[in-house]
Amino acid sequence: MKTHGDKIVRVASILHHRHYQYTRFVVDVAKHIIEAYLIHRKLDEQRVSKEQSEPAMIYYNPLPYYPPINPYNITLQGDIKYYRAFNKKRQAGGPIWNFINSLHIQKAENQHHAVTWLELYILYRLYGYPKPIPDNHSKARSRATVMMQVRDFKVTFRGVIDRGIYDEHTNKLFSPIKTTGEKFLSLGIKGKHQAPGIAIIIDDEVRACLEDKLIMLGHKISGKKIKDFKAGVHTLRAMPLALRGRVGWDSALGKITNIITNNIVLPSAMIPAMTILATLCNMFQGPYAWPVPNARQLNSVPTKPSSSMIWTKLLSASHAIQIKILLNGRAHAIPRGIFARLIN
Repeated sequence: MKTHGDKIVRVASILHHRHYQYTRFVVDVAKHIIEAYLIHRKLDEQRVSKEQSEPAMIYYNPLPYYPPINPYNITLQGDIKYYRAFNKKRQAGGPIWNFINSLHIQKAENQHHAVTWLELYILYRLYGYPKPIPDNHSKARSRATVMMQVRDFKVTFRGVIDRGIYDEHTNKLFSPIKTTGEKFLSLGIKGKHQAPGIAIIIDDEVRACLEDKLIMLGHKISGKKIKDFKAGVHTLRAMPLALRGRVGWDSALGKITNIITNNIVLPSAMIPAMTILATLCNMFQGPYAWPVPNARQLNSVPTKPSSSMIWTKLLSASHAIQIKILLNGRAHAIPRGIFARLIN
């Protein structure tokens, strides 16, 4: 020690200790890698075994929808234009405000009847409303994926509910509901999907169109194959939804134009409300006035020389009036409340 000096011996001891610790660290890393591989292989074997026990191909079954027991229309209080900060940040606030006003809902008694956020978004787009995140005008820019659109739609939807519904009981209906099952498995779609605690009331044609869009989103198949699948001719392999893309599917969502429903309101961007009111007043007060319907079966409305025509029909169950107005060759649905105030 005296030959080499105390300092040199001390430095050598430090280096030896670091080498020993590093050797132990390398051994621990090797053990961790081996254990991780064994755990991964075990989990993979369990997953394969579970997939083999499940049916590989799925036959079509319609989605479960809650029968209407005590449905009602949502009426938002106020106007979206009074929330300037929110309306400026959320460009789809106005269209979603009108969409919520058009919904015919009731409380979902269980998770199977609750409408998912994905279904609400598809209905929103089918009713002719724009994307929550607009496409960039430059073709070189990427467009928002379906996951991004649904997420933005959900945030804006909940923001509109918080601002437009003051009733605490109604507001709680839109709270999340616990989902433990795979609702879309009968359509060949795996996975759990978030949903608020409401069930929506839509007619059979809108429901069939909604299912077609979901199947097309999950499997990228043509309309003919969808018809064969729903007819029981073909089966589909259950697959999880790939929402990190599918921009083309979202852009190609068509608008429902040939279906008369009692839950589609007229977007203010299409035609001024005063034009609708004036047209309805002319229909009921002019020479072509039509008596107030009082029977299940209604005759056709007398055709007017102009391009404005209105007709109604009664639902056999609830006698709720469904109205559609045709102005200048374009059909628009009218809220039942406006029609009731005009004829009363």
